[in-house]
Amino acid sequence: MTALLEMKEEDGRWVAALGAELFMSGLAGLRALGLLQQWGQPWTNSLRIQYSLLAQAKQPVHQCGTSQRLQTQSGSDSAYRLELGHELHCTQTPAFSHKVGAQARWDIERERQSLASGDLSTLSSPPKR
Repeated sequence: MTALLEMKEEDGRWVAALGAELFMSGLAGLRALGLLQQWGQPWTNSLRIQYSLLAQAKQPVHQCGTSQRLQTQSGSDSAYRLELGHELHCTQTPAFSHKVGAQARWDIERERQSLASGDLSTLSSPPKR
């Protein structure tokens, strides 16, 4: 088994990378590479795994990869916004491959007014556009 971890920060970008290999002769082979980075507001991470079993253990032939993205913003209008994204792709089992995303926005001033007035009914309702 071998592993390598590298972390650095330059020009406002923070990056951490991890690489690992594990080979069990005639049984299994695994290579993994992970990356986590932040540049300004967004955080991103990705992971790629290559693997094989039995006779192919020395040369991984199957691959899965995943990536995520997280970004938050708060504006002068007392609004808070969150964006999430996730993706998974597998070469051996394409049925597992998927991509999803979600966004949410909270109006902080509106929530504060609802709490102050005792009107809790608006806390779970979606913001007005």
